[in-house]
Amino acid sequence: MTVLINGLPMGPVELKRRGVVIREAFNQINRYQRDSFWSDSGLFEHVQLFVISNGTHTKYYSNTTRSAHLKEQQSKKSRKKTRNSFEFTCWWTNAKSKRIVDLVDFSKIFFSKHALLSILTKYCVFTSDTLLLVMRPYQIVTTERIMNHIAMVTNHRQLGGVDAGGYICHTTDSGKTLTSFKTAQPAGQLEGMDKVLFVEDRKELGYIKHEGIRQIQKKLGQFQYEHRCSE
Repeated sequence: MTVLINGLPMGPVELKRRGVVIREAFNQINRYQRDSFWSDSGLFEHVQLFVISNGTHTKYYSNTTRSAHLKEQQSKKSRKKTRNSFEFTCWWTNAKSKRIVDLVDFSKIFFSKHALLSILTKYCVFTSDTLLLVMRPYQIVTTERIMNHIAMVTNHRQLGGVDAGGYICHTTDSGKTLTSFKTAQPAGQLEGMDKVLFVEDRKELGYIKHEGIRQIQKKLGQFQYEHRCSE
């Protein structure tokens, strides 16, 4: 099954019967690449996301994950688990980080018109290497809550006060750079917003974020990013 948006295939769904491990759906999509999805640069070149399910468990991941995984298998240079392997497919969760794994429950939310279009248009980004990054649910929730908070304190004229502040806790390797970028991008376009500042407590964090955002910025010329480091 494939989800079409304006006639273009954007989200193939690979289903397995209940009792079959969900990894088999991931492997099945890899086997399709020779015969249908990417043969002769057809319509399926437009695919952005994949959904895999065995009815009981349902996950999603980007087309880049599939493509890079195939290249790694073909090279056979390393057997290490990488970000392109099955282990880096994503569970969908609600705002309280509760997993929504059943196919029916997942479909009602993920494939709703608003949710799917938001993911494809607002919560995906290409890097300078044309790799598609898709935000995880907690990153999407973080971005939306920050933007909602900015709107709320602006409407209540609380800017500049303690109530205008807030914090988000993200762990190591949780995708802080992507979350920061996708929050700063719409925030910087708000009326009356001159600049969005990133402040780090360690110099090396500044360089890491600087390089990460530069990789994204090359594909988005309208977003101006400047890195300054003070001793």
